[in-house]
Amino acid sequence: MWSVEERAESDAEPEAVFRVWRDVARWPEWDPLVEEAGVEGEFTQGSRMRLKTKGAPARRIRLVEVVPGARYRSEDRLPLARMEFDHLAEAGESGRTKITYRQSISGPLSSVYARLFGRRMAATLPARVQAVARRAEQGA
Repeated sequence: MWSVEERAESDAEPEAVFRVWRDVARWPEWDPLVEEAGVEGEFTQGSRMRLKTKGAPARRIRLVEVVPGARYRSEDRLPLARMEFDHLAEAGESGRTKITYRQSISGPLSSVYARLFGRRMAATLPARVQAVARRAEQGA
């Protein structure tokens, strides 16, 4: 299994961060990796998202957990592997919101996929978590 995690803090409330995540169609406006995004139906567990990132083909990703105002997890099935994306916004002890992004690849071919695009995912993660923090603070 391969995984990477990045954290940031924000003056925005956890609910404001979640609103940014829930507005999938606007992800390309603030996420430096996303070219196109959309959700089929509501942003709820079991729904599918369409996601096109720079340098990669468009994918259909399933929402496996949605906790309104706090968290969502999604997964992308690959041949003999699974990519999981976990996003969490929670009140921190400092009074600021802690935002955590975790990405992992598991399964028999996880090491192959990690070599193919794990490094790029890890390299872009700090900018992505900072971008959602800024966007939530702007109230967009």
